[in-house]
Amino acid sequence: MPEKLSELIDQGIEKIYLTPQRESARETLDWVQLQIEYENRRRAPVDALPPVSRRMLNRALSRIDRYAVLKARYGERYAQEATRIYGKGPACTHPLERVEVDHTPLDVQVVDSVTGLLLGRPWITVMIDGYSRMIVGMHISFRHPSVRSVLRCLKHAILPKTYLKERFPKISGEWSAYGLIQELVCDNGLEFHAQDLEAACAELGTHVIYCPTRSPQMKGRIERFLKTLNYGFVHLQPGTTFAKYDKRHAYDSDSTAVLTLEALLEIIHRWIVDVYSVTFHRGIQCTPKQKWDDGVRTFPPRLPPSADIVNVYLGNSYKRRLTKNGIEVHSLQYASPALQDLRRRCGDIDVCIRTDPDNLGSIFVFDEEAQRYIEAKSTSPEYAEGITAEQHRSMLSKARSDYASSPVRLGLLAAKAALRVDTAQIMEAGRSPRGKPKRAKAPKTDRELMVQLEETRQIQLPLEPESDEPSHEDRPPEDVNGDGEVPLFPVRRGAGFAQASEIAMRSDQSSDRPRAEFGQERAR
Repeated sequence: MPEKLSELIDQGIEKIYLTPQRESARETLDWVQLQIEYENRRRAPVDALPPVSRRMLNRALSRIDRYAVLKARYGERYAQEATRIYGKGPACTHPLERVEVDHTPLDVQVVDSVTGLLLGRPWITVMIDGYSRMIVGMHISFRHPSVRSVLRCLKHAILPKTYLKERFPKISGEWSAYGLIQELVCDNGLEFHAQDLEAACAELGTHVIYCPTRSPQMKGRIERFLKTLNYGFVHLQPGTTFAKYDKRHAYDSDSTAVLTLEALLEIIHRWIVDVYSVTFHRGIQCTPKQKWDDGVRTFPPRLPPSADIVNVYLGNSYKRRLTKNGIEVHSLQYASPALQDLRRRCGDIDVCIRTDPDNLGSIFVFDEEAQRYIEAKSTSPEYAEGITAEQHRSMLSKARSDYASSPVRLGLLAAKAALRVDTAQIMEAGRSPRGKPKRAKAPKTDRELMVQLEETRQIQLPLEPESDEPSHEDRPPEDVNGDGEVPLFPVRRGAGFAQASEIAMRSDQSSDRPRAEFGQERAR
């Protein structure tokens, strides 16, 4: 091969093939052929370069290191993942030594059990034991993964699954995986860095291990299980969305969806217990259940002293105010003798509380002085006991919706509007002629009270006539009391107070004279 031809092939590979645009070998070959044509125009026919075949280009590409090709075309991270050899991961010596956790959306559409409307794809949070590959805990919800999802999954992993036969009687096997976890391996999602999770794991003696960013291979066991769950089971259910849109073809996921959330929970429980746990696993050369049973004979699982401790540590954390009414959470009131004693010692204070999202019948309040949690019961136990936070929110939302459209609320709004109009009319009627409302000052001392009483006994002539009727100076006084006395009028203290006092003195001096003389004197 001429040296110039080899040089043009290398240039074509570097400029066209080894770029982030990822152009094909065919485009590279076309570029090289064009450069040969330009070069031959400057050469004599006897020195013309021969054309390059696809085979010649492929031989040149095969001489380049595969890692260098992948790095140039797809980036360093992809090149490392594509050329790495994956092993079995860290070895574990007993159950619950290392547990991996992660989330994924389930590839299936779920419908509402009452209306039949589509609710969408739920999320599942799963914890898998690294020693036996047994699933120790899971949680399914329509909410996006959060710290509450992780805490619920952790609670499910720690406590024994005693509910299994009662809730799902069709399950024939036993879910024997439970206990306190030594190491919890997770990625760097925000929900795994939440303070509630870190505090709960610290109280339970669980060490949280965070994998490096963009390193799913560090928790490959849970990644593999989630793929097995979707591809090996969920994709076989009605209403599946498959992993990718192009895999659906003519399959209509929405119209074929029939699974409710409760039905989905049941079939996943049955698949985990009766299928996955008793299926041969190549990584451990036995079934997960066999491996678990062998391990717990030597290392039995540890449990917390009581289930209440799990409810306390793994509950949702809030800050609330302790008042005379106790503590209000989720529009529910909570009180107890221990809570009353805390208020007696500390008064109205802000306290840290924890609630069990699966049972709003009670809450746990942290007593900072005693460094312990105290329990407070709901003041409406007939409603709150056994109800979940999601059910309670749904009931509150429905109650508000029903009230907003009820005749009672419309009547209430009309009554409020009428009351507002009446109040405005009363305020307008109570204003003085000058447009300012009258104000009455309450006397501060007994002396001021006596002065005000004395002033009301004085006689006052009207300061100004308020209508076209004759003034008081032009008309005789009326005898409204029927005893010949002139009626008393309240005195307004001000510029005319001295004049009113002088008239009152003259009235006292002439009180023994006949009425006619009094009228004549007043007329003068």
